Amino acid sequence: NILGAISQLILNSQGEYIGDFKLVRSGGEIIFEESSAPLENRVPNVVSEKLRSGDNQPFVFDDSEKKWLIGISEIGITSGMDGFDFGGTFESVDHKKGNTGESWYIINYRERANILKSLHDLMGSLLSIGGILTIFLAFAASFIGNQAAKPLVELIEESKKIAKGDLSSRIITSRKDEIGYLGDAFNNMAKGLEKTTTSIVNLELEIAERRRVEETLRVERDNLKNIFEAMTDGIYIVDQEYNIEYVNPILVDDFGTYEGRKCYAYFHDRDDVCPWCKNPDVFAGKIVRREWRSPKNQKIYDLIEAPLKNPDGGILKLEIFHDITERVEAEQELRESEEKFRIVYENMAVGMARISLDFHILNANQAYCQMLGYEEEELIGKHLKDITQPEMIKENLHKQTQLASGEIEHYRMDKGFLYKSGGTVHGVLDANLIRNSAGEPSYFLGSVLDISERVEAEAQLKLQSLALESAANAIVITDAEGDIQWVNPAFTALTGYSFDDVSMQNPRVLKSGKQDDDFYKVMWDTISKGEIWHDTLVNKRKDGALYTEEMTIAPLIDDEGRICNFVAIKQNVSERIRAKQALQKYANQLETLNTVTAALSTSLELDEVLELILQQIGRVIPLDSGAIFLHEEEGVRVVVDRGIVPSAQGLVFPAGSPLFREIEQTRVPLVLSGVKDDDRFRNWGQSENVESWMGIPLIVRDTLIGFCTLDSFQLDAYSSEQADLALLFASQAAQVIENARQYSAAKRRAARLNALRKIDQAITDGFDIEIMMRVLLENLLEQLQVDAAVVLQYEESLQLLSFCQGVGFHTNAFTHTKLRLGSGQAGKVALERRPIFIPNLNQTENKFFESPEFKKEGFHAYQSVPLITKGVLVGVLEIFHRSPLNLDSERMDFLNVLAGQAAIAIDNVALFNDLQYSNTRLTRAYDATIEGWAGALELKDMETEGHSRRVVEMTTDLAQIFNIREDELLNIRRGALLHDIGKMGVPDRILQK
Repeated sequence: NILGAISQLILNSQGEYIGDFKLVRSGGEIIFEESSAPLENRVPNVVSEKLRSGDNQPFVFDDSEKKWLIGISEIGITSGMDGFDFGGTFESVDHKKGNTGESWYIINYRERANILKSLHDLMGSLLSIGGILTIFLAFAASFIGNQAAKPLVELIEESKKIAKGDLSSRIITSRKDEIGYLGDAFNNMAKGLEKTTTSIVNLELEIAERRRVEETLRVERDNLKNIFEAMTDGIYIVDQEYNIEYVNPILVDDFGTYEGRKCYAYFHDRDDVCPWCKNPDVFAGKIVRREWRSPKNQKIYDLIEAPLKNPDGGILKLEIFHDITERVEAEQELRESEEKFRIVYENMAVGMARISLDFHILNANQAYCQMLGYEEEELIGKHLKDITQPEMIKENLHKQTQLASGEIEHYRMDKGFLYKSGGTVHGVLDANLIRNSAGEPSYFLGSVLDISERVEAEAQLKLQSLALESAANAIVITDAEGDIQWVNPAFTALTGYSFDDVSMQNPRVLKSGKQDDDFYKVMWDTISKGEIWHDTLVNKRKDGALYTEEMTIAPLIDDEGRICNFVAIKQNVSERIRAKQALQKYANQLETLNTVTAALSTSLELDEVLELILQQIGRVIPLDSGAIFLHEEEGVRVVVDRGIVPSAQGLVFPAGSPLFREIEQTRVPLVLSGVKDDDRFRNWGQSENVESWMGIPLIVRDTLIGFCTLDSFQLDAYSSEQADLALLFASQAAQVIENARQYSAAKRRAARLNALRKIDQAITDGFDIEIMMRVLLENLLEQLQVDAAVVLQYEESLQLLSFCQGVGFHTNAFTHTKLRLGSGQAGKVALERRPIFIPNLNQTENKFFESPEFKKEGFHAYQSVPLITKGVLVGVLEIFHRSPLNLDSERMDFLNVLAGQAAIAIDNVALFNDLQYSNTRLTRAYDATIEGWAGALELKDMETEGHSRRVVEMTTDLAQIFNIREDELLNIRRGALLHDIGKMGVPDRILQK
């Protein structure tokens, strides 16, 4: 019974109370306790102090009731990772609160009394056992002898070892009695205690390994974060609860700060979840790509959404934002431009066709197809000779060949086209060669004006004239002397004279005086020779009214060949003449308009185009003066005028004037007559001679870009027909102006890129700061169209700005510039490191600007920018202009680029000078060292004094004869000077033997 009780006591010691485990933040908050729900209580202050001080040694803590033995073990767990399983109910409170990068600790509480009680109980038990065993042994000594006592002594000794912490102690016994059972129980207890200790050691090893893994993950996370923040695309990460985990700087710039915000509020300003944020495909593990326009900044992004998996198996969404706004808008603009061109091309009343360089039809518009009776699919691929009258094929193809070779730039010809079902279509062909962006011929563009009706009308008119010549309405027969013998009733209707009125009279009774005697002499001479005379003349009716008639006089020859009579056939052609004149005038206007349009296409220089527009519109519509106004920010500016004295070019008028406002609203020309009585025209101009005025809108792609105005000194000078013609002309002119603007902008950008290339070349080709700055300033004046500029270099040691280089000045006042930081405008720019613009120097109080030397320059406006490189001030760039200066954003951007170039150049020269100075000092020290060695060599052997220097002179003379380069000559001289350096290692007794 006693042995059984002892065995049970030892076994019970294996399940001894080992304490509570808690997971604690460095701030002292309990965030995990084994087999308990998440906690947010705090540990005692003394534990918090230990955590803050970094003292992780076990210590004894007394509270009001008990004493505790506390062990602290640090683990590097970061809350940027979700889910660590410690075997109990655990949820990362830090993760919920967004805390990152903070150490956690495992706190092991063991009640001191329990530990001591176990030890005391164990010791008491062992001592009791020892006492009992002693008594037992004393009584049993006589029975079992020394052999029975020995295992019990070993048991007591090994128990003492365990009490001292040696858990490897074991009892070695082979006995099968109660003493053997006691030894086995003791060994089981020792093994249990050793196993418990080993588990704690393994836990510490596991924690150490986890720390190492977590440190690796932290480094990789930091590297990934650096990559994200260096990317030019936007990056953000969101969890399945729509909480934003990370946003890189690109998206912060576009959408602002994100901390504590949901993704739908951050990107969409919504209070609820949008379908985009839900996106079940991504959270299901798929990669999704789409295009999105942000309602907040109107940018267009190419989005790539991909899943990210957490260590706990949770899914995050990573999204990449690639800004494609410029590309999409450019593509949209190109599509719109192409669509507008296609619409104009397809719907023009004039036939249009594109012809390949080998004379085959590529495509044709509807008017062209209808004119020839084909569908477009039937025309495509046909050769020009298949649709051209045979007699015109050679001429047509010859002109096309000349156009392709560059011998001619354009040609026009009347051409007969073959209609699909037979017959001929007459048209006026205008052909041009279209080149690609490389300037190479691409295709021919032909426009055809169908004049079949006109040709047929003219033929019909000719037939009618012939018919009238045979059976005219008015017929007069005279004798050979010219006296009237007979007239028909139509003559009376035409002239008002009856036969009785003119019988036996000469037809000169109709004479109006509009034809001179030579006219009648030619007529009489012609018919007197027996020839037919035909002409048009102006005669006078009986009532005195003038009319135009077409008359044919044919002599009648008798059998003897003599003229016996004359037959005159007359037709009143007054209306026809007027109609013909009107038709001819309209045809001339159309032809002129076509010519004008072609002329406007000959140049892309804006100034030339503007002059051409006013010049060519005068060929279509008569004018005494005119001007072109283009919209700008402050109003409409007169960009060119003609016939206005004094010239108004450059003046700016308010865009809201009544005349311009009405034109802008109606989008059609405004025609005024009697302008002096029109209130809208009252403040328009100073000319007292203007009686009629026309304002024409200039519209490009439905955008009003300006106006064209025409003045006339005549009343009712402009008709509605002319207004329609002017609007048609203006539409072409506006497009030409816009093309010229785009061309000018492209040229301007190319010139500035070329200027930057020249400046870069100057910077890389040399280190002369004055040359570099002169090249930079000359290009600045040319590109920004300013009068003068100067670079002031900053001397940091003296805190001074001094003159470096200047261009465009009339005096040398700036060459003596010495400004302290904060003094003068340049000093303020340098001190505050920000640009300064002064639109009117006359309104600025500055001693230098008021000096006589500066006033000689006549400057009006001033602009300056600091020169900064690598965050260091190196100078100031100042610009002066002798008239008002308005640098738009494009020119300011270019100025800032030039300022950056100037700063880099100054910094490069400074670095070069420092290197050159260091190299010079090093070379001098090197040569001095060699000279010293040579002197020491001569001191060692006085009999050869001067030998090394003579060798140097002879060697260098010989090398110069062989034309050896200067840099190699320096090395040869050094080698010759030290050619006997080996003597330094020869003992004097041998050298002077």
